Amino acid sequence: MKEALGGSKYGSACITSCAGALSPTMHTSLRSILVELGTRSDPRALAAIAALARRENARLTLLAAVKRPPSLAWASPIALPVDLRREAREECEGRLRAAVERLPADLSITTLFRDRPVAEALLAELRTNAYDLAAVQTSRVVRALIGRTPVPVLILNHRLIKLAAEGVAA
Repeated sequence: MKEALGGSKYGSACITSCAGALSPTMHTSLRSILVELGTRSDPRALAAIAALARRENARLTLLAAVKRPPSLAWASPIALPVDLRREAREECEGRLRAAVERLPADLSITTLFRDRPVAEALLAELRTNAYDLAAVQTSRVVRALIGRTPVPVLILNHRLIKLAAEGVAA
């Protein structure tokens, strides 16, 4: 299932839904999929992407970016007892490890850690390396990628994740 967003506030782009991407009738060959791994990523979305990667014999690249501490934290006149930057890096690295542990061992998986905003990191990665698909869940990231990415964007929202999970289980 494809949905054209020409004329919308997002600009002209073609969005592939999760249900369509997981369809067995999909004829596009996927070799490499870049996956946004955000702080609120749904494990079912990762399972759906893993099923797609397995079916297509594609390599998964999980990208997690450090969530920057609020700017007010740096403006504080007193020293903070916690290194917010280090804490954010550790959380991000833990998120990557947990995601890899949930994925099947037979998948080819690469993890990327970036110390910059996730949308910026995804765009840079997509422009630098060869990917066939980008999978994202965060609406803020979707808005940043639409019309700026060289590959189709798979939007994994809660409704589509549920449909995909039902289709994968069937």
